[in-house]
Amino acid sequence: MLAIDIGGTDIKWAVMDDQLCAVRQGSMANHTASHDDVLQVICRLKLVISDIRGIGISVPGTIRADDPTGTVIGGGALPFLDGFALGKAVETETGVPTAVLNDGKCGVLGEYGAGSLKGCSSGVVLALGTGVGGGILLNGSVLQGFHCFAGEFSFLKVNMQGAFSMENAIGGACSWLKLKHDILTEMNLQDDPKINGYKLFEWIEEGNAAAVRGLHQYARSVAELILQLEAVVDPEVFVIAGGISSRAVLIEAIQEETQKILDSIPYKQLPLPRIKGAALGNDANLYGAAMHLRNMEQHLHQ
Repeated sequence: MLAIDIGGTDIKWAVMDDQLCAVRQGSMANHTASHDDVLQVICRLKLVISDIRGIGISVPGTIRADDPTGTVIGGGALPFLDGFALGKAVETETGVPTAVLNDGKCGVLGEYGAGSLKGCSSGVVLALGTGVGGGILLNGSVLQGFHCFAGEFSFLKVNMQGAFSMENAIGGACSWLKLKHDILTEMNLQDDPKINGYKLFEWIEEGNAAAVRGLHQYARSVAELILQLEAVVDPEVFVIAGGISSRAVLIEAIQEETQKILDSIPYKQLPLPRIKGAALGNDANLYGAAMHLRNMEQHLHQ
């Protein structure tokens, strides 16, 4: 199986065997500007990687569960994919079965199959990136929702009295860019595109007091989100995913802030959420895309 994760920044790929082990994998910068560009990249990968029985694709945007054409709705970070029948186009061009799934749902499926949700019956994955993606696992299945929109946490409002904007929504309040903003504000530094996540955590791990304060301010926002979702979903595990999820200091800060909030609430019946980092890191979507393809194959053979 060929698994492909089409992200706003990079396109990752992996050749997976039936046990969901990556035999080969790689990545490239995503310079696509149209759905034809995306199709060409996938077709080139198929030419280089021969002898595969199917292609599983993780992509931003909504994908209807009952849509065999794999048509993308919205497109998220890749709005030019909106309305494009990606699955049908890839099948036509490559001649192999293709299964397309939303990237957040792929992340949940991947962590369930081979990561931090393995063995769980319920869980929530929060992918902290330029927005907040992820999804919900219930009774061993990824929750799709009536419109296949379940798990789009970015669209939750922060201040119910304020107008909707990305700054007043979880997509802004819990993105990694908010972490950057909080740390730079505490350090009294101007924003600089050269300052990336590696630099932020370098300051934190060096013990810079202002950077640590910024981390905990950000972690409190994520903790507030987790406790809101706890009251709705009550999952077995919350998994923090995204590029910054590999930092243990972030997971620890979220756990600490969650406990602080709980300690301040007079109603003690609210459970303490179990919070873990993603085991698969940035590869979760690849595993999920491969699992979705395998599930589709099994369904067709029933």
